[in-house]
Amino acid sequence: TQVPASYRPLSSVQARGQRVSMGTFLLSRIRDAMNMDMPLGEKYVDCALLKGGNIRGGREYKDDEHINLEVLQTEIEEAKQILVVPVPGSVLRVGLRETFGAPNPGWMQYDDEVELDDDGYVVSIGKQPLDPERVYKVATIVDFWRKRDAPSIGQYFEDHPEKLPEPDSGRPVHALLLTFFAMQLWTRIWKELGLNSGDESIEPEAFKALDADGDGVVSKEDLKQKLQQVSGFEHVFEGM
Repeated sequence: TQVPASYRPLSSVQARGQRVSMGTFLLSRIRDAMNMDMPLGEKYVDCALLKGGNIRGGREYKDDEHINLEVLQTEIEEAKQILVVPVPGSVLRVGLRETFGAPNPGWMQYDDEVELDDDGYVVSIGKQPLDPERVYKVATIVDFWRKRDAPSIGQYFEDHPEKLPEPDSGRPVHALLLTFFAMQLWTRIWKELGLNSGDESIEPEAFKALDADGDGVVSKEDLKQKLQQVSGFEHVFEGM
C-alpha cells in the first residue's frame, strides 16, 4: 500500500525511545482497519497504541518505498493479535507519559489522532478533547498492561482484571492490515470507475475501462493492469 507524504520521512529507527513515523502509520491503519466495518460515524475502537519494542524494523525508508508484505513482516511480528482494551481517559492521560523515560521496549507509539501536550500528557483522542471520565476502546496487544512499562495502566488492570479482554478475542495483525489495504485498493478502483462499491452493476463505460485489450472479456491480465495502474506499483502483482 502507498504511504502518504504526511508520514515521510518514513522510519522505524529507535522506536524504543522516540515516536517513529512507521509506528504512527501502522497504528493509524490498525485503528482504521478495526473500524472499517462500522456504520458511518461509529467506531469500534477510539485509538491504537503499541509499545515500541513491537516496531522492529529499525530502518529508514526511501521516499519511493511503500508497504508490502515483506516490510510488514519486518516491522510487526505476524503472531501478534490485536485486542480491544477498555481504558479510562484519566489512565490514558498519564499512562503514555510514564513510558517516555529512558529508551525501553515499553516506549508507547500512538496513532495520528492521539495528541499529547509538551509535557507528554494525552490531551485529545480521535480529534476530540480527552474526557478523563470516558472509557476509551484501545486497539493494542497483550503487553499493553505490563506494569513495569506503564505503572498507571498496569495498576488499573491489576485492580480491574475483569476489564481485560479474552485472550482468544484478538485479530491477527497481518491479516487485519492486508484486508484493509486490499479494501482501500478496491475502493480506489470503484471510484475510478465511477462506482460507490463493488455491489453495483457495471455500466458499459466502466466495463470498457476494465477491459484493457478490448476483447469484451475482463481477464486476469486486465485486472492486473488496472491494479497496477491504480496502486502505482509496477511489479507487485507479477505473481497473479
